[in-house]
Amino acid sequence: MAEERFRLSPVLTHRESEVEKAEGDLARIAREKTKEEEFVQTLRNRRREAIEAFAEGQGSDPALRTCFYEFLSHMGNLIAVQEERIRALSESHERCRVIWQKAVMEKEKILILKERFDGELRRQEDRRERQLLEGWIAQVNKGRSGEEGP
Repeated sequence: MAEERFRLSPVLTHRESEVEKAEGDLARIAREKTKEEEFVQTLRNRRREAIEAFAEGQGSDPALRTCFYEFLSHMGNLIAVQEERIRALSESHERCRVIWQKAVMEKEKILILKERFDGELRRQEDRRERQLLEGWIAQVNKGRSGEEGP
């Protein structure tokens, strides 16, 4: 039965794909979070603009005042929902960051093992070459010493 050699390259390829996937997830969540933060800022700006417009003297009509307070309540609810989404995305981002860190560490471990393994293979090859060269030199010297006879 032929001796199978363990190869670290497929393991390294798998670890690299894990890192790439984690980086993709991290970037996707960061984009989503940025989008949600921009949207919540837009909602806050609209609410602020409505407050400023209402403060300019249009608050005397009771019906308008009721509509205004309902609008502010609605905007407050929308902002709260957005802030909850942002919080959830922040938690997801942190989980993905931890997964990414672990994936990078695992990849680094494999790289270190591969370097050590490759170094050991090189040393073994160097030893074999040195032995072959020493054997060849010994045979050449043996042949020369036999030729120099009487």
